[in-house]
Amino acid sequence: MKNMMIDFAKTIIRKRSFLFFVLIWLTGALYALDSKVVGRISDPDSRIEGLAGQFVGAHRDYLMVAGGTDFPDGPPWRDGKKRWHDRIYVFKKNKNNEFEPVSGDFRLPMPLAYGACVSTADGIYLLGGSDSFRCRAECYLLSWNDKIGKPEIRQLPNLPVPLAFSTAAAVGNTIYVAGGQQDLIAGEAGSFFFSMDISSSRIGKAEWKTESAWPGPPRGLAVSAGQNNGTNPCFYLFGGRNYGKGRVLEVLYDAYCFNPADKQWSVVSDGNDMKFPFMAGCAYPLGSAAILFFGGDSGETFSEINRLAAKISADPESVSEVDKKRLSDLRENHPGFSDKIYVFNTITKTLSDYGHTTMPLPVTTGVAKFGKDYVIAGGESGPGKRTGDIIRITFPDQVNRMSMLNIVIMCIYFVVLAGMGYYFSKKQKNTDDYFKGGSRIPWWAAG
Repeated sequence: MKNMMIDFAKTIIRKRSFLFFVLIWLTGALYALDSKVVGRISDPDSRIEGLAGQFVGAHRDYLMVAGGTDFPDGPPWRDGKKRWHDRIYVFKKNKNNEFEPVSGDFRLPMPLAYGACVSTADGIYLLGGSDSFRCRAECYLLSWNDKIGKPEIRQLPNLPVPLAFSTAAAVGNTIYVAGGQQDLIAGEAGSFFFSMDISSSRIGKAEWKTESAWPGPPRGLAVSAGQNNGTNPCFYLFGGRNYGKGRVLEVLYDAYCFNPADKQWSVVSDGNDMKFPFMAGCAYPLGSAAILFFGGDSGETFSEINRLAAKISADPESVSEVDKKRLSDLRENHPGFSDKIYVFNTITKTLSDYGHTTMPLPVTTGVAKFGKDYVIAGGESGPGKRTGDIIRITFPDQVNRMSMLNIVIMCIYFVVLAGMGYYFSKKQKNTDDYFKGGSRIPWWAAG
């Protein structure tokens, strides 16, 4: 047995170049996550082939997609007009693990989009948003009623201010809403931060409270999640963008943590050493100390489009044809948003690239969880472009367990170590060689 192990170690050492390529192959296989289109949001009668800004959530094993916007006649730079919708799409998993639409004409009380959304055991909280004229403060609880076979909508207390492009997450029995804008036309990001105890909403006593804002810039289109910081459940706020009249539009990469136990904010990152490039993306808690980030807009292409559009708008006569063509190319042939999925550990405060999907992930949408599957329904696939794809992403049972890459590296380490031991054992003749290096090294080094 000993000779077999030695021969195996020698073979591995001789063929280390082969192992290197095997390691590279395993790395690629590990990071290509199981992702697939498993359904579609579509309404041909209304010319709806995709949505963005819709509410996405899960309740009682049903996926629900409510409201949203589209451009049925083309993007805005080709005079396309944006439409707001009030329809609620309901989907149920079939035996093939795909989502089939539930028949029925289900509607919100009004056309609504760009609000915040949180899925809970009670249902899906729809918080604020906008119609085609103004931002809205209305809040609803959308749930599936098995007895009547259709969704129910219950009105909740309004937000303290109308709010669109905000983000929300649950921490225990409390929902937090952060950022956004309260005026659809002026479009100025704010530092709004509200909370509501949803345990009291079950008995009709819910109310919104204004909390102290994070110690950073105002923002809209941020992402958030509730997760434990190692001591207490906390609300985490990431990225987004700062915008408004008289402000230079700024894509944000910072992160903050709000601890409900002492009502204090702490800075996770100032956006320099550790960046969170997830504007308009999705986040979801994983396990007891991790947060997943799905796609998002890193801001590079967005910033260039915004810069060129502002330059052309300010002085169209002096703009070069090169700049005009560049803007047109960026809009018409947008590369799509990120396909990356990152994981943030709230205890070690480290951000890691966990893998990628087989297609770019849309933005201005939401994510819902079904077992170990995460589902993203619809969203913006590029400027003025909507998708109706329902994407399922399947993760291993535990993200914190040792991955295949970790195991491969450890195996290589121990095999190399065994090979080194075998090589140097040939130079040992007696115990004096083993303990004192053949008396060739000083006593203090041997000790």
